[in-house]
Amino acid sequence: MDYLPHIDRPHFDPAATERLLLQMGYALAMVQDLELALATYLSVVVDIEPGTAVDIAVRTFENNEKKTLGRLLNDLRKSDKVPEDLVSKIEALRPERNWLAHRGNHAGREVLNKPMQLAEVLARMLSLADNALKLAKTVSAELDRFQIQQGVSRDELDRLTCEIAAKWENT
Repeated sequence: MDYLPHIDRPHFDPAATERLLLQMGYALAMVQDLELALATYLSVVVDIEPGTAVDIAVRTFENNEKKTLGRLLNDLRKSDKVPEDLVSKIEALRPERNWLAHRGNHAGREVLNKPMQLAEVLARMLSLADNALKLAKTVSAELDRFQIQQGVSRDELDRLTCEIAAKWENT
C-alpha cells in the first residue's frame, strides 16, 4: 500500500540526484564533526574538573556526545568559560544546520530538474559544510589552547592526536 499517494514521483536525473545526495551527506558529516568537537569542548573545558574520576569523565563525554546542536549551544551559552564570539558563530550556523536536517532533502528534491535552482541549493549546502568545518577547527584550536593552559604540552597533544587518527584509520 502506498502511504504517500499525494507525493508526485517525477523522473529525476540520476547525476543530479547523486550530486545532491553527496553534497547533503558531506554537509551533514561536517555538521556532525562540529557537534562532536563541541561535545568534546563542553566536556573538557566546562563540565569535567581536574581530578575527576575517569569513569565519570567518560560518562560526561558520552552524555554530551548525544546532545543536539541546540542543547550543546544552550550548555555552552551558560558557561563563562566559553568565548562569546564562539557562541555567536555557532548561533549563526544553527539555522542553516536546522534547514539541512529538516528541509534540505525536500528542498533539494524540489529542484532536481531545475539546474539553476539546484545549483543554489548545492551552494547553500557547501557553504554550510565549509562553515561547520571552519568552526570545528576553531573549537579544536580553543580546546588545544585550554589544554596547554592546563599544563598539557604541545608535543603531548600532537602525540595523542596521531594516536587517535591511527585508531580511526584502522577501524
